[in-house]
Amino acid sequence: NSRMWDKEGVTGSSLDRPHQVQKAFHIALYILQDGLDKGLSPNTLRRQVAALASVITWKGYKSISHHPTIRSFLRGATNLCPPVVHRYPTWDLNKVLVALTKPPFEPLQSISLQLLSYKVAFLVAITSDRRVSELAALSVRQDLCVFHMDRVVLRLDPTFIPKVNSTFHRAQELTLPTFCNKPSHPREHQWHKLDVRRALKAYVHRMAAFRKS
Repeated sequence: NSRMWDKEGVTGSSLDRPHQVQKAFHIALYILQDGLDKGLSPNTLRRQVAALASVITWKGYKSISHHPTIRSFLRGATNLCPPVVHRYPTWDLNKVLVALTKPPFEPLQSISLQLLSYKVAFLVAITSDRRVSELAALSVRQDLCVFHMDRVVLRLDPTFIPKVNSTFHRAQELTLPTFCNKPSHPREHQWHKLDVRRALKAYVHRMAAFRKS
């Protein structure tokens, strides 16, 4: 494409002349058509238009991307290659929660560390409603994971830089309350198996053997 600009004698210094602008515009359309023929996606073509707009201006338009011909071309490219719609299967939260109260996710004392890790990660994620980056910055260090009788308090790793990098957001604590910590009937005993504090406590105990003091 750069060779085509050179062949036609179109340079940055010559684009102040009307006939050169017209020539550059036609070359830009050729480049876009060539990209479409080679299978470039409409989004990639739009990025090419943005790049071309940095060197080509058209009187009366803020950007060549607003030119009717360019807009029509991009609209046609989208119609020819519509974006793929990814349809993911829906899931039932209630079914997942019920499954976590039964084998192979119970009893916590005898399940594999892998399944325990899955259960803890899910319960922390679903009860905290935090970003993935923030969840990854949590730690079971004694100063960052504090257990109380009715809750567990988690703090972000001090080295973590949150999306909103302010003192307030860096110092935020994540307080997760216990769930049915004193069960008295069968239903409450089942609910207690979804207690994030209980699961996290079991995880910390199991991981102690693998961590340095």
